[in-house]
Amino acid sequence: MFFHHFKYSFKTLFRDRMLIFWTFAFPIILGTFFSLAFSDIEKSESFSLIDIAILDNEEFRNQEYFKQSFAVLGDENSDQQIFRIQYVETEDDAKFLLQ
Repeated sequence: MFFHHFKYSFKTLFRDRMLIFWTFAFPIILGTFFSLAFSDIEKSESFSLIDIAILDNEEFRNQEYFKQSFAVLGDENSDQQIFRIQYVETEDDAKFLLQ
């Protein structure tokens, strides 16, 4: 019963040219275009460290969560480093580094 149904479905498929296109040619064409469009998507992106300056004052020293977060994200020996941190004493130094 299965082979009977399969045989007549196969014959119907090859009689209709539009059905042949949408079944066989369109997925191949679409796959080719997607491959061409997205082949270099990861190569063009590169991550560079973000330079930040942190004002090392009494308010920052009292915030344990911020200190721990910046210590982990700015650790040079870690794989998770995203910041290059400079600790400054005055706000003028931070503004100078910002420029």
